[in-house]
Amino acid sequence: AREYQFSSMILLIKVSRKSASHILRTASLIFCITVSQLSVFAMEPNLEGLGDRLSIGFTLVLTSLVFMFVVEARLPKVPYLTLLDKYIYGSFYLMVLIMVGSILVLRVENDDQRRQWNMKAVLIAACSLVVFQVWFICSILYYNKKEHKKLTMSSIDNTKQNESFPQLRIKSGKLYKFEHSFLGSSLDNGNDDDKKDV
Repeated sequence: AREYQFSSMILLIKVSRKSASHILRTASLIFCITVSQLSVFAMEPNLEGLGDRLSIGFTLVLTSLVFMFVVEARLPKVPYLTLLDKYIYGSFYLMVLIMVGSILVLRVENDDQRRQWNMKAVLIAACSLVVFQVWFICSILYYNKKEHKKLTMSSIDNTKQNESFPQLRIKSGKLYKFEHSFLGSSLDNGNDDDKKDV
């Protein structure tokens, strides 16, 4: 038996952050900027309208890029991508793809085929945008339900959930003795080489 015994206490603090304001102020504006990118297909699909398409496309892409940096400065710094980060980056890449698609349409030589491909590109871009928004809404509902479930968890449920993840273990007995020996006898009995290893 150990000469000294110590008690331990686990303090579980439940914290919830309201996400509705970020969704309304950030996601809604990003959505409007992304939908505005579809306006590049409204330009006449010919080489004369290439400059207008590039001007509108790059302007909106740079607008979303600046807005992305503003949002990152306001949100807490975390070492992973949040759902809002994924939505912002996904919208940015989608806008770039829409702009590239609007330029590739102009490579078709025949005027009638070029207009047809322009309409197809609009439909593909619009469908991609709808699918992306549906994914974002479903993700919000899923993660919102998942996080609210954590608020109703007891300490036993929380412990079981934490045990399902790999824990950091210290396998060095010498390091354990060095940290947890309050009498100093466990290290005093060792030789000089053991003390150097610690």
